[in-house]
Amino acid sequence: MGKKVLIAAIAVVVALVVVNFTRLGSHIRLWKHQLGVAIQAQIPPEQEIARLEMELKELEKTDAQHYHKVAVQRVETKDFEKQVDAFRTKVGTAEKRIVAMEASLKAEGALVTYEGGQFSRDVLTSEARSAARSFQTDEARLKAMEQTLLAKKQSLQMNEDKLNKLKLTRDQMASELAQLRAALESERQAAAAEKDTLDDASYTQTRGALDEIRKKINVMKEERAIRGEQNNPVRAHEERKKQEEEIDAYRKARFGRGEKQ
Repeated sequence: MGKKVLIAAIAVVVALVVVNFTRLGSHIRLWKHQLGVAIQAQIPPEQEIARLEMELKELEKTDAQHYHKVAVQRVETKDFEKQVDAFRTKVGTAEKRIVAMEASLKAEGALVTYEGGQFSRDVLTSEARSAARSFQTDEARLKAMEQTLLAKKQSLQMNEDKLNKLKLTRDQMASELAQLRAALESERQAAAAEKDTLDDASYTQTRGALDEIRKKINVMKEERAIRGEQNNPVRAHEERKKQEEEIDAYRKARFGRGEKQ
């Protein structure tokens, strides 16, 4: 059983090597590519437009998830900003308290006045030290929170801008697809109208044949007239004289002069 599995595995490896690294494999990949191109060429534009419209709707559904993500991010950023503001207020109050204690400790004597009461200098000094130690920690924490808040706001702004761009891009693509659909419909109508137009080529051909027959008959008439003129010199002379009179009349009317009679 194990031997059969090994043989099958070797066969698969050999097949992959043949397909990927030999001339036969190159031809197979070429045929596969050509088949894909041929299939793609057979897809009508209407179907491709419909597919892209469907994908746009899917993108819109995906954007709905993005809206939720940005909405959550907004809420979290606002909540964190409230926490930062509250902590900033706390640190500010602590700072004022320490400043007040330090001001009281500047006075001389074993007892000092602080917030309207009398305190031992040592007790107030110890309190000021403890408050300063806590303030030092809180101030560093506040700076870290402010940096975090700034990062949250920048991330939120970036995602909001990206979301707006995604919607704008989707709207633009939807507009382009609508224009392509209208252009394709116009082309289809033009093609249908051209197909439905009566073919009058046969009539044109027949008309040409009639004109050719008429031309041949006129040539026959002229040939007969020429033969008649040659057989009747008097008539030929009169015809020529008539033509000369017509051209002289034209010369006189057009150029205002002519030969004297």
